[in-house]
Amino acid sequence: MSDNSDEYYIFMKGRMDGVTIIPGYLGTRGEALDERNYHSYFMSATLEKVSTFKLVEYADGYMLKQTSNSNGIAEDYFLLAGIGADDPIHEDGYTSDLILHGD
Repeated sequence: MSDNSDEYYIFMKGRMDGVTIIPGYLGTRGEALDERNYHSYFMSATLEKVSTFKLVEYADGYMLKQTSNSNGIAEDYFLLAGIGADDPIHEDGYTSDLILHGD
């Protein structure tokens, strides 16, 4: 949990398919290297706590909204997941992406 009781860090310890990863905090610095397009960023697991998130009610559940990051890109950006079936980066069609989408 961050200093704000409504905001959380997301710590990732593993993958669903069991592939070994280096554990880390989910986040994005919002730098050019992280940019997917003009209104979304790829997420990474980092050793540093670069992003905080909060749960926002949406329809019959919740969405994760980024509330802060190390470069100030946060407001109205939400964490989304997608399968890269048509994505040339993930030609296997099974690899999932975590994307921070806003705008």
